Amino acid sequence: MTITTTFNRTEIANLFEVSDRTVDRWLLAGLTSEKGDDNQHIIKVKDVSEFLLKKQKDSFLVDDDGSMLDVDMERAKLCREQRVAQRYKNEKTNHDTVSRAQMNKLISTCIIQNKSHLEQLPYLVSNRLNLTDDQRDSITQVVKKLLNSFSVVKPI
Repeated sequence: MTITTTFNRTEIANLFEVSDRTVDRWLLAGLTSEKGDDNQHIIKVKDVSEFLLKKQKDSFLVDDDGSMLDVDMERAKLCREQRVAQRYKNEKTNHDTVSRAQMNKLISTCIIQNKSHLEQLPYLVSNRLNLTDDQRDSITQVVKKLLNSFSVVKPI
């Protein structure tokens, strides 16, 4: 009994469950073959296996620490980073971003506008929950510490 190890292009496509066009691309990329009597490619299974293994190995890069990196994964990461950078650039161009100075001013304004509400909070809570004066004073101290912490925050 003889085992066939060479096939034509269509048989290789069926054997590896790919299209004829994929086998054509493999041939263009360097898969070795011989020409048969009817000018068809005669391809050895061993050559296809070696070609695919080399192709897979070539799709990995070695990082500085010696670890293997998948080229497709690295391309995907790069594309993601480029999309984020482009989105930021577009937002900046369209004035959809806020500068640090504007953000600092906005935060300071919000704190100043809500300071009186925060200072009234202990009294509102103590009246509603029937708290003792000591409990109200504890809440007042927490609110004062909070407001003091905002006052010492330096702009970014």
